[in-house]
Amino acid sequence: TGPFTEPLPTCVAADLDAVCIVLHPWQLRAWFGRTPAMLVDAMADVTAVMAALLAALRTCADDDLAGVLWDGLAAGLPAPAQPPGLSLEALRLHGVAAAAAASGCSPRQYQRRFAHAMGLAPARWLRISRWEGAVPGLSRPGAAPTLADLAAATGYADQAHLTRETRAFTQRPPATLRRDLACGAGPWALQALVSDRFKTLNDDRPT
Repeated sequence: TGPFTEPLPTCVAADLDAVCIVLHPWQLRAWFGRTPAMLVDAMADVTAVMAALLAALRTCADDDLAGVLWDGLAAGLPAPAQPPGLSLEALRLHGVAAAAAASGCSPRQYQRRFAHAMGLAPARWLRISRWEGAVPGLSRPGAAPTLADLAAATGYADQAHLTRETRAFTQRPPATLRRDLACGAGPWALQALVSDRFKTLNDDRPT
């Protein structure tokens, strides 16, 4: 799958065991021959590309899963592409003009570069990135902040704003999503964001 901007319903005929690998969108071209824009709100079958990795995963014990996964990726796929220099932190904090200046290009050039690397316009990516930042706070009901505090801490105008965005992305209100994530019943695409096994190929937040 590529970047999600809305819920993408899926259906399986039996219980599902899933391994979620969260990649930066700019890795998709080198690893799977698809541009990020091709996979926005879409799914593609990469079984042939991942055949060796899938075979290894089927035979490993649960406690070896992370090691097998990353060893398989390192052995079977090209080296990760270098980040495209989009100054994402400047974008998050100060917007497109600041990110463009930090990247050494005009705002219009920056928007084109961003769409090429990420598959989304900067404004849409910012909206998703902000909400992803709130997801871990929704996954721990016992120790989590209140929704109002979580909204303030993650850049939302108020709790109602966070609630609207959560409904838009998951078709669930935050309280329902929090309960579902706590018992492992939340959307499978979010499990990697809240898993204690979550690893990244570099230090920036994945989307």
